[in-house]
Amino acid sequence: MIRIITDSAADLEPCEYEKLNITCIPLTVFFGDEEYQENVNLSKDQFYELLYGGGFPKTAQPSPQILLDLFEDAKQAGDEAIYFSISGAISGTYQTA
Repeated sequence: MIRIITDSAADLEPCEYEKLNITCIPLTVFFGDEEYQENVNLSKDQFYELLYGGGFPKTAQPSPQILLDLFEDAKQAGDEAIYFSISGAISGTYQTA
């Protein structure tokens, strides 16, 4: 089986990830001191509310361990994994993978 893995920069809705059987790694978004995980405790609507409220977001890439665990899980199951990342020119997520 081929596993498709991406991060929340793919901008699909949670139901789409589930329907398409895509594993999504949530990216971390900071508004001030508040930390959020996309599609976990931060919806697109909430993001825009915070943005329009004058907040300026900063993001953080997932830890290498999260990606390693997903790749190792696929390997142990005898599966192949394809990872689709946001561009390496605008994020460190690609380099992490």
